[in-house]
Amino acid sequence: MTSKEKQKPVKKISTINKAIEDTAEKINKELFGGTIAPYVLTIQTQGRKKGTMGWAYTGNNWSAKKGSGYQELNICAEYLMDAFQVYDILVHELVHIWNSQNNINDCSSNQYHNLKFKAKAEEVGLEVTKGQRGWAYTKVAKGGVADKLYKKLKLKKDTFSIARDITGGKKKAPTKMKKWTCGCTNVRCAVELVAVCGECGNQFQRVA
Repeated sequence: MTSKEKQKPVKKISTINKAIEDTAEKINKELFGGTIAPYVLTIQTQGRKKGTMGWAYTGNNWSAKKGSGYQELNICAEYLMDAFQVYDILVHELVHIWNSQNNINDCSSNQYHNLKFKAKAEEVGLEVTKGQRGWAYTKVAKGGVADKLYKKLKLKKDTFSIARDITGGKKKAPTKMKKWTCGCTNVRCAVELVAVCGECGNQFQRVA
């Protein structure tokens, strides 16, 4: 590359990260009365947890030089494209963090969300429905306190303009299997097929 050629700038995730951190602080202040103690907010891939939009690790997952450490709230990188969705995830996971810090067990080890989770979630403006994981299915209730706060924040939709590809950027490798037919039967194989059908007596010909 010559000195005259311009390098393309790196697409910075820090802009999104800062917006999420600021939003989480405002949610804590407005919906939880600023009572949530410090925790670590991260952006990580959902990995093998397909369909997972975020999580709250309520143990002290982050070590600290002083004290016992910090809990973790994560927004999955695959779900950063929609500002309202990120906000929705934050409120849900902050309910877990608040409950944990107040010694309220709201979720079992198999991710079954109980009535204690439902109660706090509804208090902060989430609409909660029941499914396979208990009361785990939430969305911002129209006209509720969480909805009013979201409108007040006026998050810039352009900030949330990139997200990690949900497939991890992997493309399915082309198949080596080829289709052969004799006229009455179709078969697939990865090598050159030299054979005669025992039913019709015709030789197999490649068709795809």
